[in-house]
Amino acid sequence: MSDQNETAAIVRLGASVGLHSIAQTHRTLCEAFAKYDDIAVDATGIIETDLSLVQLIESARLTAVEQRKRFALTAPAAGPLHETLRRGGFLNPDTPSARFWLHLGD
Repeated sequence: MSDQNETAAIVRLGASVGLHSIAQTHRTLCEAFAKYDDIAVDATGIIETDLSLVQLIESARLTAVEQRKRFALTAPAAGPLHETLRRGGFLNPDTPSARFWLHLGD
C-alpha cells in the first residue's frame, strides 16, 4: 500500500513481508520511484520478515542515491526487522547501511 501527496510517497509495508510477497513490495517501490523524488517506507507494522526485504530495501536505498532521490524509513528499524538486520550483519554503526536502518544520521 502506498500513500502519496504531490511530492512524496509513503510505502506502508504489511505485517508479513518476505520471500512470499517480495515481488509485490518490489512493484510498489518501483511505482513510487517512478513518480516521486521523496519516498519513505513505513515498516512499523512488520511482525514477520526475512532477508529478502532487507535486500530489497538496501537496493532501493542505493538506487535512491544514484537517482538523487530521498529514501528513508519512517522510523528506525525495530522488532522483527531489527532482529533480521542483526542476524544478517547489517547493524555495524560505522556503515551507511546501519545509519539508514537505525536513523543514526551521517
